[in-house]
Amino acid sequence: MNKLKLLISLLVILGLFGCSTGQDELEKLCKKDAGTVIYKQVKADGYYSEDCRGTCYTPVINNQFEFIEIYNDTDNKSYSPGKGYWRIYISDNDDSNCYEIVTSRQQHIIGEGKCVESPQVF
Repeated sequence: MNKLKLLISLLVILGLFGCSTGQDELEKLCKKDAGTVIYKQVKADGYYSEDCRGTCYTPVINNQFEFIEIYNDTDNKSYSPGKGYWRIYISDNDDSNCYEIVTSRQQHIIGEGKCVESPQVF
């Protein structure tokens, strides 16, 4: 019984020692090969997303960003205006670029007289 406890204790100690050794190696690799390091937070008016399946509109609709530029690689128009590059932002309802599908779903958040704009960038 004592030999079993001793064996289990040794395995636990070796396991912990192995984990700490691995952590040291990982830290060295991160310092050496980590790539770009961001040191401060910045404010941006907008951002770019290649994956817009509806949720990318949320920061614009909730006024966290003024715009988002997206790329849609399909002609699926359920959340994106179509294939291509688009700029999404909130504007007055009288603009010709009003994206009605999203505007109608989000009117209760963006308010009356506003719409989700989506002019094609290129």
